[in-house]
Amino acid sequence: MRQDYIGGKYWAAVALEILKQAPPASITVRANWIVHGLVMVWSVSLKETKRKLFDTYQLGMKIGAFSTSMYPLCFCSRIALLEGENLTLLSHSCLEDLKMMVSILY
Repeated sequence: MRQDYIGGKYWAAVALEILKQAPPASITVRANWIVHGLVMVWSVSLKETKRKLFDTYQLGMKIGAFSTSMYPLCFCSRIALLEGENLTLLSHSCLEDLKMMVSILY
């Protein structure tokens, strides 16, 4: 089982190196969500993972990838809940983005 984590962490690091070559932002959002939300969450601190996921959410919102941005935000919220953080604080940091999404989608 330990080899699975080591292998996952290795390939996640490879993906992050590839992302340094400046791919389109939409690919960066998806890849960062997968790397930090599904793989690195098992091998780095939750605090670091939450920060990376929130940065990924903000990048997705900046480029207009609303549906893709919701995945890192959901994972970020889960981590905040596990840490005992007040979810109201997290929701306030997303409030303007949510208002913008509603105005665009409806």
